[in-house]
Amino acid sequence: MDVITGASGHLGNTLLRELAAAGRTVKPLFRSPPSFEMPDGVTPYYCDPEEPDALAQAFLGAETVYHTAGFVSFALNS
Repeated sequence: MDVITGASGHLGNTLLRELAAAGRTVKPLFRSPPSFEMPDGVTPYYCDPEEPDALAQAFLGAETVYHTAGFVSFALNS
């Protein structure tokens, strides 16, 4: 099973669709419900990535973890 953090972002969403299309078992992680439809056979998994115990549960059985979560800001620092 492949776990993807940040599955709601551009990179995570693209990876999710590619892995699912390749027939992989995918567990995408979300903080809140996604704004897009899941690929066939994929169920979203909800957890807070800032909670170590929640992540440990999410990663159980994972063969590969793709960490694509991150904070993006377009603010300029002066």
